[in-house]
Amino acid sequence: MSDSILSVTGLVKRFGGVAASAGVDLAVASGELHAIIGPNGSGKTTLLSQIFGEVRPDAGAITFAGRNITGTPIHTRVLMGISRSYQITSNFPYATLRANLAFGLQSHARVAHRFWRRASLSDAMQAEADAILKQVGLSHRADTLVNDLAHGEHRQLELALALSTHPRLLLLDEPFAGLGAAEGKAMVRLIASLKGTHSIILVEHDMDAVFALADRITVLAEGRVLATGSGDDLRTSAAVRAAYLGEP
Repeated sequence: MSDSILSVTGLVKRFGGVAASAGVDLAVASGELHAIIGPNGSGKTTLLSQIFGEVRPDAGAITFAGRNITGTPIHTRVLMGISRSYQITSNFPYATLRANLAFGLQSHARVAHRFWRRASLSDAMQAEADAILKQVGLSHRADTLVNDLAHGEHRQLELALALSTHPRLLLLDEPFAGLGAAEGKAMVRLIASLKGTHSIILVEHDMDAVFALADRITVLAEGRVLATGSGDDLRTSAAVRAAYLGEP
């Protein structure tokens, strides 16, 4: 894909005798929302971890914006424009939402050496933090302690923190997990609003959300790419339905 912002080729990662990635190829176009689906244990989260730099592949290559980043550390990838959310939120529970965003904003501004000082915001950073909170629907909770948020609001904050590093590529790991119907619809609208301005890889089990959002979908099974295509392509694929939907 000529306009790919991310290219993964021949990615291999083994944990003992288990191949979590077994020669994975993946291309994500600029501005595309590319969903990764598959059964539990198919290697979805391990793939995200390799793209973000938390797990180093045993073989293969990862190219981002034309640069080989296979051995590049996480902080460099973040500064290059890759950000990630997690299935389990990892925020500072007894700080406000605005203060939590301070860490991401300061990191992007290359003031990490001040990390252990009070995470105060300049006027410009405060305005940016408030803009991000408004973008994810949390502006009315800016001065609320994270510990007092509802589950769906934690998901919104996780996305706000990912956005605070000014990413070009967002890696979203099951942002719909545990959300109710109304919260899920709100999250669909939020992620849809990011399409085009951000390239997004979405790992998700909520198939309604996947089909509503994804430009293309890659199906993983036992660490291998089973199929890649549009939602309509994959709905009618017998191999995909057998591997993922459990149909004969």
